[in-house]
This record gives sequence, structure tokens and C-alpha cells, in this order.
Amino acid sequence: MKKCFLLFAFICLVNYIVVAKQNRMVFAHYMVCFASYDNGTVDGYKKDIQDAQRMGIDGFALNCGSWDANYKMHVVNLFKAAQELNSGFKLFFSVDRCCGITNDQIEDMVETYGDSPVYYKYNNRPFVSAWAAGTSFKVIIPALKQKGFNIYFVPFLYALNFGKHAVEIPDYDLIVDNYNEYWKNYIDGYFYFGAVGLPIKDIRLSNIDVAESFAKVLHSNGLTYMSFVSPEYWGDRQYGARRYYEYNGGEGIIAQWESIISDQLPEWVELTTWNDWTEGSYFSPIDNIEDYVVPLKQLHPEKGFYKSHKGYGELSKYYIQWYKTGSKPAIHKDEIFYFYRTQSKDAITNDPVGRVAGRAGDVEDVVYITSFLTAPAQLIVKSGNVTQNFNLQKGINNTRVPFQPGKQYFKVLRNNKIVINQQGQDIESSPASYNFNVYSGYAISEK
Repeated sequence: MKKCFLLFAFICLVNYIVVAKQNRMVFAHYMVCFASYDNGTVDGYKKDIQDAQRMGIDGFALNCGSWDANYKMHVVNLFKAAQELNSGFKLFFSVDRCCGITNDQIEDMVETYGDSPVYYKYNNRPFVSAWAAGTSFKVIIPALKQKGFNIYFVPFLYALNFGKHAVEIPDYDLIVDNYNEYWKNYIDGYFYFGAVGLPIKDIRLSNIDVAESFAKVLHSNGLTYMSFVSPEYWGDRQYGARRYYEYNGGEGIIAQWESIISDQLPEWVELTTWNDWTEGSYFSPIDNIEDYVVPLKQLHPEKGFYKSHKGYGELSKYYIQWYKTGSKPAIHKDEIFYFYRTQSKDAITNDPVGRVAGRAGDVEDVVYITSFLTAPAQLIVKSGNVTQNFNLQKGINNTRVPFQPGKQYFKVLRNNKIVINQQGQDIESSPASYNFNVYSGYAISEK
């Protein structure tokens, strides 16, 4: 038994070294239906790309649920922005079969852009992903090949149970069954779009367990695998229940990346998402989102409903570097990252859409703080009128503090000197509407 374990450990180590030497890449799932800066101009998309590259992201997976004039206009501008920047940033299509896009339209997308110098290619083949693609690509793939486009196909496909119903959080055995029955003869790899779930191992709703199962099945069959990282999930308009999954702030980000780095060893990671504002799963650091994305004002006219997610992206920079290099980065500056809802889980409002009924995980009124420290220090958190002090060790620390309505302050002291002094967004005592979108921010010491 001991020999088997040692052999398995050795194989894992060899696989890790091999994958670490490859050109690992991190992408972000970009909802083309949502323009961001400057309502989707070329200059606006350049800002998006530059934001992403500062985070360590290598490209956007362009989610296209249609191929009408509006989508085509935005895709033209995205490709033009990437080409004019000439910064190595890549784009590829992630076809969304949600909304009636046809096979001919999908083929046109690839024919139009597959030869672009900024289109991402793997082994010299245009990389194509998809969301819930079904079996339509069994027809599309050979049709494109006849036209000179031998695509490398890495989709997200729902696992189906024996009643042929889609399962959002499948177990290992169901993944194996679906691979053998439906997928193995036409996919080159698999992308797990796992934003729905809880980033905690060994529980019923764990999306980390599912990601590790997918990695095992795909790699054991000689195929590639693209994993995911999500900041949170808050389906504001979803299924009448307004689904919310508790990601525990930075703890959820760290858990996902640690699984990727230590266990999954995927060829790629895709952040899900860059800009899906209505499901709260965005990494874009854009502030005042509704000032740029006009349709959002119609959904929520109150200012500030769509919270800043800057802390999620800034925290992920460390782990993106770790994943891509295979080496754990040193901590050179003191940093804090903080995450919290700006209303109580038990808040009462007159929101006509209704309360947040679909809650998963341990939803608490808590501020989550992740600290990167170059040496031991004291963390002081003042939430409302309550102040708490914590003595933290050098390295990475996670702290949970019950929150109170009012102003939120974060301070780091070392040797009685202030290293970081930061104020976050206020927590409301009487919110105008139900909003479980998590606010996140960060602060970095000057030295």
C-alpha cells in the first residue's frame, strides 16, 4: 500500500513539473453582450485589456450568445483593440448555446477571425470553447476542417444524469459516464465552468471537488483541461430565488487556486467571469459600473448596486503568478484584501423583485480579510462602533470579523507604526433593495 502511495505521489510530482514547464495561460470569460468602458469603443476595450494584463491575464474568451450586428460590432472592436495594443493579448470564441445561435453563424465566427494574429491557437489550431454546446459541434468541427480551420475544441458541457437532465455539480462517476458515452470522440479537452457551487472541499456542493474530478478524468484519458476561478456567484435575477453561493471572500479565491496549483494541474485557467455583472461573478476592477454599462441602470436605478470587485483581482495576481511559473512568489509588501456584503443577510427592504431565497453555504454577516505580511503585525478592524484587534503572523492570514452597520476601517500596525490605513464602503442599516453582491477592496503598504 505504501509503495502504491509513493508511486502515485511520484507521478503527481512528475506531472506537476511537466505542466509547470509548459506555457500556462490564464484567460477571463468576457460577456460580449456587456460593453464596459466607453460603451464598447476600441479605446474602451483597450482599457479592459490593460486591466486584465496588469492582473496577469493572457486573453479573453469571448462569450457570444448570438452573431447579430451588435455582437459583430463589439467583436470587431475587441479584435481591433488587441491588434492595436500589440501586447501579446489573445482572444478566442466561447460559443454560448443559450440563445439560438446557429451552426452557420458559429462557422462564420471562426472563418472570420480564426486566422487573426491575436486569435489564440493551441498547437497551431484555433482554440474554440463553448458553453453547454451539446452535440452540435460534431457537425461544426468537420465542416470547419473542410474550410481549413482545424479547431482545438475545449467546451463546457453539462453532465447528464440517467434521466438526461443537466447536473450542475456532478460527481466523479457521472463525469466518467458522460465522458465515455457522449464526449470522448469529439472534444480535445474540457472546460469546467464551475461558478455555481461552494469553494470548499469534501461537501455536497463543492465545485472544487468537481474541478478535481474533471481534471482526473480528462488527464487520465490523455486530454487537456481548463479549470475555473470565480470570485462569487449572485444570480440577481435568477429563477425567482436570486441564487447566492457564499464564497467566503479571499478564502474562496485561495482555496480554488491552491487546488489548481496542487491537485488539478490544468493546462489553462479561465476566470469566470470578467464582466458578468448580473451574476456577480466579475473580476473586472472597473468602478461605478452602471456609469459605463447602460442597461444596468434599467435593472437597478440606484447608484452603487454593482459593487467594486477590485480586491478579488488584486488577490488573484499572486496566485496567477504562482500558477504560471510553478513557484510560490515571495511577499515583498504588506497588503490587505477585504470582502463583505454591504447589508445584513436579514435586512428588510421593499424590493419588488423579492428576497434572496436561494442561499447556499454558511451565509453570515462577516467581513473577510486576507492579509499578506512581510513580518508579524497587528490588524485592527473597526466595523460600525465595534473595534477588534488581531495579532497576525508573517505570510498569508485569513481573518473573519462580524460586521456592524456604518463605516468600515482597516489598519495594520507594526512596532506601533501604521503600515496600512484604509476605509471601505459603508454597510447600510436600511438598504433600498436586496443586494448580495460582495464589495471588495485592497490596500498596499508604500514600502
